[in-house]
Amino acid sequence: MPPTLQTQAIVLRTTKLAEYDRFLVCLTPTYGKLTVLARGVRKPASKLSGACGGLSELSVLLATGKSIPALQQFETRHPFSAIRSCYHAMTASMLLSEAVEKLTPHSSESADWAKHPEADDGPVGQLYQAFRAWLIKTDALILKSKRPDEPERHSAMRHHLAMGLAYLLTLSGHGLNVHVCVCCQTPLEDPSALSVWTLHWGSQGIVCKGCRGFFAASLIPISSSTLMLLQGVSFSAADSLDDSLLFDDDNQPWGQATQAQKAAEKALRFCLSWLLHTLPSKPKSLASVEQSLLSTTNKTESLNTGNPRADLAQSS
Repeated sequence: MPPTLQTQAIVLRTTKLAEYDRFLVCLTPTYGKLTVLARGVRKPASKLSGACGGLSELSVLLATGKSIPALQQFETRHPFSAIRSCYHAMTASMLLSEAVEKLTPHSSESADWAKHPEADDGPVGQLYQAFRAWLIKTDALILKSKRPDEPERHSAMRHHLAMGLAYLLTLSGHGLNVHVCVCCQTPLEDPSALSVWTLHWGSQGIVCKGCRGFFAASLIPISSSTLMLLQGVSFSAADSLDDSLLFDDDNQPWGQATQAQKAAEKALRFCLSWLLHTLPSKPKSLASVEQSLLSTTNKTESLNTGNPRADLAQSS
């Protein structure tokens, strides 16, 4: 009988294999990203068919005797069904899932991966817990919302997706220095002191006003509201998603974009451009996020160019 192990896993993506099988690409808290073989899962009477839905958290039992682990049993811990019922929440979750997959190396490429689990609080464990927290928060808030699919409520999801992207990019080793100037090391204690700050990609951080002359034309503008969001990114706090943007009074006027709505879109545009700058290829789900969460007047002006510099200029 082949050796087995039990672990938690979030299904990031599924791929059909032959007539009845599937590959499941999963993120686990101790083994990182795994490709799991689910045999016969597409048969009508298969007991494993429930494991094939993407964006679900499972407790799985894997057979590890061969090069690709095989799914033996599973139990659904979080189906995230509310996310599936809300289009803009689903598109945001798909993009974050794709980002996690691209930013995490495959653990099962190593022959002895099952013998060397990481600690729960290691880099992979932190990434897993952050993504899990993001999904649980989103699912809970959609369940509470009376009108989650109304266009005016997109601001909350823009803000939430921007924070998720920023946190996951930072955890995966692609963080930006947003607390001190990368040139003179002056603390950036008051982002509101300037309406527009500047970012230098090569130094991976913010450049203060006094040091801009040293970098000439290679600087990218970034709004003060986006800088404040990046400085405060955390999933330890319960207010990672601004509930007031999603659940305010029915009498709240939404005819014109509020300052918070504009700031949320700027932050999301910046974080999408940051993601494009980091990944080797454009995410497939980006087009759906543009259609769902970016304003109609601006969505095609910048991000579709594939030029991160143009994108960041647009975000400011």
